Amino acid sequence: MNKLLLPVFVLASLLIGACSSQPEPEPESQVSGAKWLDAAQGGNMYDVLAYPLTEDELAYFEDALPLLEQAARKHPAIWSEIAYEEDPSVVAAQSRVWSDAGLLGQDVIAVNLKLTFLSEFASAEEGMERDMRENLAWLEQRLEGEGADAALFETADSLRMIIGVIAVNREAGSFQFYQENQARIEAALDRFTSIGEQ
Repeated sequence: MNKLLLPVFVLASLLIGACSSQPEPEPESQVSGAKWLDAAQGGNMYDVLAYPLTEDELAYFEDALPLLEQAARKHPAIWSEIAYEEDPSVVAAQSRVWSDAGLLGQDVIAVNLKLTFLSEFASAEEGMERDMRENLAWLEQRLEGEGADAALFETADSLRMIIGVIAVNREAGSFQFYQENQARIEAALDRFTSIGEQ
């Protein structure tokens, strides 16, 4: 090899080696509101649910299912931890399962939360929302007095957030979208729930 080209070849080899050892970048988020599942954001599931489900998000979730099934088979212990964890922020934290599937845990869990919310509330009677509003009014009266229990404040905050999320989703047509796509949504939820059981 020409002595002049040797340093160029060595430098190019080093650069290629350095580039190939860089970790894969995380995929970009494709789900609105998913950022609220990052513990550093300080959000919660109600913050996610304030962003109504879109057709693209449902399609993303459906496309993610076979990838998740494969990754869960590869990492059954990690998937078991994910499946039994109750805190959505912990579940959504990027783990080996999400990385191997090429997905952001935040995106998958955000769509799952939206689908579950629609499944539970789309067919709820209007009386349920009225009952929530009445319960909230009753709680707010109790909170005006001295020595109100902290649990009452938490319950009132939760009711406010649920009522707000219902209103946002109703205005966005999410409940109508659910009715039109109910079989598809329920099939996706069932398939997600059964991951790791194969």
